[in-house]
Amino acid sequence: MHPVLAAAHRLAQAENNIGVCYNYGKGVPQDYTEAVNWYVKAARQGFALAEYNLGVCYEQGTGVTKDYAEAVNWYRKAADQGDASAQNNLGSCYSRGDCVALDYVEAVKWHRKAAEQGNPIAQHELALAYGGGYGVDRDDAEAVKWCRKAAEQGLATAESNLGRSYYYGIGVVQDYGEAVKWYRLAADKGDAMAQNNLGLCFGEGHGVSQDYGEAFKWCLKAAEQGMAMAQVNVGIMYARGQGVPQFSGFGDELNQGVPQFGGFGDERLNHRDTHVHGQGVPDYREALDWYYKAAEQGYAEAQYSIGASYYWGRGVPQDHAEAVKWYRKAADQGLAAR
Repeated sequence: MHPVLAAAHRLAQAENNIGVCYNYGKGVPQDYTEAVNWYVKAARQGFALAEYNLGVCYEQGTGVTKDYAEAVNWYRKAADQGDASAQNNLGSCYSRGDCVALDYVEAVKWHRKAAEQGNPIAQHELALAYGGGYGVDRDDAEAVKWCRKAAEQGLATAESNLGRSYYYGIGVVQDYGEAVKWYRLAADKGDAMAQNNLGLCFGEGHGVSQDYGEAFKWCLKAAEQGMAMAQVNVGIMYARGQGVPQFSGFGDELNQGVPQFGGFGDERLNHRDTHVHGQGVPDYREALDWYYKAAEQGYAEAQYSIGASYYWGRGVPQDHAEAVKWYRKAADQGLAAR
């Protein structure tokens, strides 16, 4: 590099670094506006990392008014210079239609550029594209390939989804032990979906020795993060008296009709008739409290459970009119009668 160009590059790098210091309050009082001022100085010299940082500021509204069009503008400048994070974010703008026309093919193009540079978030996005057939032909094996790359870098959502692939045998040979391995890695990082799914593995004895205390523990962790599906699962356990430290197993009535999903998705217990077939000492009031938490998020399974509670008078006075109200809410979302 020519000495003059090298000096300019070092200046731009220094200006970007000053912006980072203001952005995170490192050695100076945190000041997002001042961070943007320094990012702009560096970005105007074509420094890719500053262009990316400026894009993030506009996307998040940090130090500037939120402006997706400006975010896309700066992401594109950095992406064209090969910045992997910018390429990934630009791909996400196309997959969401943020100030650009929704275009899954273009999204895959940019995610692939970033993924091939080793960006784990882009690798996971590419896995989701292959798993759902967005912008590419659906290919479960290719989805697993990219998901594994991201998971091996420690990305929790990728670890969780790789576990799910092994659990259902999607793109790989079904292997509950491998599913548990990846669920646990993600669950230990706080991923709510993995925590819920790890709980179900313990409840069913899939890939681990059946342990209802562990099942409750992991589902509760997910529920406490606000995950509606896990909140319903915790409610089911209370309704059946399946508490900590010891409770009865998940009966057939919980597991009949569990859907077999294609691609990446979610898992939940099927709780039909749990209000009748509970084992141990049930706590219907506590169960209902958890159902309400999930119902407040519009979760149909929770609405059905509340309806069942009113129908049978479990945790509340029996009230068929109130039961119908909640059954209707669930039915309006397409939940089939049981």
